[in-house]
Amino acid sequence: MKDITDISKLTIEVPGDVRSILKTLKDAGHEACIVGGCVRDSILGRTPGDWDITTSALPVQVKSLFSNTADNGIKHGTVMVIKHGRAYEVTTYRIDGEYKDGRHPESVTFTPSLEEDLKRRDFTVNAFAYSPGRGIIDLFDGISDLRRGVIRAVGDPDMRFEEDALRIMRAVRFSAQLSFGIEENTWNAIKHAAPRLALVSSERIRVEFEKTLFSDNPGYVNDYEKAGLSGYIIPEFPEKCFDTWSGELYSRIRPDPENSLKYLRLAAFFKNLTAEECRRVMRKMTFDNKTADITCSVLRHKDKMPAPEASSVRAALKVMGPEILDLVISFNEACGTECAGVRAVLSDVLKAGCAYSVSMLAVNGSDLMSAGIPAGKEIGLTLNRLLDAVVEDPSLNEKQKLLSIAAGDLPAACPGMPEHS
Repeated sequence: MKDITDISKLTIEVPGDVRSILKTLKDAGHEACIVGGCVRDSILGRTPGDWDITTSALPVQVKSLFSNTADNGIKHGTVMVIKHGRAYEVTTYRIDGEYKDGRHPESVTFTPSLEEDLKRRDFTVNAFAYSPGRGIIDLFDGISDLRRGVIRAVGDPDMRFEEDALRIMRAVRFSAQLSFGIEENTWNAIKHAAPRLALVSSERIRVEFEKTLFSDNPGYVNDYEKAGLSGYIIPEFPEKCFDTWSGELYSRIRPDPENSLKYLRLAAFFKNLTAEECRRVMRKMTFDNKTADITCSVLRHKDKMPAPEASSVRAALKVMGPEILDLVISFNEACGTECAGVRAVLSDVLKAGCAYSVSMLAVNGSDLMSAGIPAGKEIGLTLNRLLDAVVEDPSLNEKQKLLSIAAGDLPAACPGMPEHS
C-alpha cells in the first residue's frame, strides 16, 4: 500500500486513453473523474482491472465528443467510449430513484453534483474519485477505512442494502479480496437484510460467491453462513457446504498455471455432497457445464486414489483421464494425503505414452472390421477389451498383437507376462 497519511500528496498513474477521455470532457467544459474501484486499487498499489469515469456531461454530450461509442447502459447514464479496442464506461453524475425490485433503480435523475453521485455508492472504499487536477476526492472518509482495513457502507447501511440486495454479498466479497474486516454497523445491517438476497438472481449470487471463493481469502465464504446468507446461496444443502474446516482446506489450494484452482476450491466447498447432489446444486447456481463436469468428476473420484504403481495409475487414467486424475491427486494432497509417489508414477506413465483411452490403441475400428470383427457394437466392445489388455500390459499395444487378441489367439491377460511401465 502507498503511504496514505496525506491523501493530498497522492497521485495516480492514469492510462493514456483514460487521460485523453478526461481531457476531452474537461476541454468541453465538463467535470470528469475516474471513480470507484480503480481509485481504491491505485491507492492500495494494486493494478486496476477497469477504469470507470464519471462526469457532469449528459450522455448526449458525451456521445457528441467521441467518435466511437456504444449505448450499453445508456438508460442509467452510461456511455461506452471505445479507445484502441477497449471500452471505458463514462457515466453521468446521477441520483438513483426508488429500488422496487431490490436490485435496480426504477429511474435515475442526472445531477451536476459529484457529491450527490458519490452518495449513492455502496461502500466508502468504492466511493473515491480522482482527477489529475483535483487529486483524490474522498467525501466519506474512505481513506480512514483503508487505513483501518474495514468495509463500511456509505451513509446508512440499512438503506444501502435496501436499495440493492446484492451489496450484502459484495461486502463479504470485498472483505475477502482486500483482506479487510466489515465494520460493525455494516455487518449488523447485512444480517438484518439477509432475506433480501432472495430478490437476487442465481447468476449474480454465483458471481459474487466465486469471487470470494477464488480470492486470496477463500475461507471468507463462511462469513456468508455467519451472516445468515447460506440458505439463500445454496437452499438445498447449506449445512453440508459451509463449515469452518473447509477454510483450512481452501488455503492449501493455491493458484497454479493450469488454472485448476477454481475446480479444486469448488470441490473443497462441495466435498460433503455426492457428485449427483453437486451437479444439481451447480446447475441451480448457473455454473457452466465444463466447470460442473470437472468439479463433479473430482468429487466422484476423490476417494479412488491409485497406488503408486504403474498398473494402478494406468487403470486410474483409463477411468478418469489425466486432467481429472491430476486434480484428484491435488485434492488429496490438500487434504493432507501423501501423494508424491503417485504423482511421480503418473509422470512416468504419461512420458512413456502408455495408452489409457481407445483412441491411443494401435488399432481402430476399421482395422478390426478388416480383420473380420462384425460392424456395430461388437467393435466397441472389442476395442474396450483391447484397452483393458493394454492397460494391464502396455507392451501389447502393437497392431499385430492387438489383432491377435481380437481374434482370440492371444489371451487378454497372459499370466506371468512381465509388466512394462
